[in-house]
Parts: sequence; C-alpha cells; structure tokens
Amino acid sequence: MTRLPLFICLLVVSACASTSQSESPDGERIAEQLASMDAALDLTDDQTVRIRSILEAQAADRPARPPRGAQGTGGRPGGDRGAGRQAQQAETDRQIEAVLRPEQISAYRTWRSSQPTRQGPPPRDR
Repeated sequence: MTRLPLFICLLVVSACASTSQSESPDGERIAEQLASMDAALDLTDDQTVRIRSILEAQAADRPARPPRGAQGTGGRPGGDRGAGRQAQQAETDRQIEAVLRPEQISAYRTWRSSQPTRQGPPPRDR
C-alpha cells in the first residue's frame, strides 16, 4: 500500500519532467541513465525519484559548453575543466551511493565502470 503514493509521486514527477526532457538533451540523458541504472540495480520508486533529483542538480550545475575551439585555462582547449568534472562526478557518486542499499553499492560501482567516459575531442595531428 505504501508503494502506491510513491508510484503516484513518480508519475507526477515524470509527467513534469517529460516536458522539459523533450526540450533538453540533459533530460533525455538523465532518463536513459536512470533506465540503465534501474535495470542494473533494481531501484525502488523512492530511489529513482531521489537519484533523478541528484542527476538533475548535477546537470544544472554543469557549465554550458564553450564554443568549439574556445581557449580554457593554460592556453589549451578545455583547460583544466577535466579536474572539475571529476570532482563533480565523485560528489554525484557519493550522493547516489548514499541513496542505495549496501548490496546495491557494489553493483552501482560495476555499472558505473561499464559506462563510457566523456572525453574531449581527439587530439589534432600537427
């Protein structure tokens, strides 16, 4: 019986998010990431809602991409943004692991290591 209110809450959140998801690549990415996590970890409805909010906060905190070829710090394209991304991902992982049951944490780490890493463009040949 307690799952029914959670299910209704999930439906409402999904309905609200679906309008922004169709307009945002981040929304689509979050939905795909949650579906993949759910398949690997068997998330509860409450965990799904809480992890969605963590991922949405991470996406909101992510700075907009600079134009192609824009110079970062250090005179190299991209600068030191990689370190900031790693720190942000570590914090996101910590927050997600706090939502998971102990037996799900190792499965999450396995799932996470199987996900492709985002990297910058390939180096140019000079």
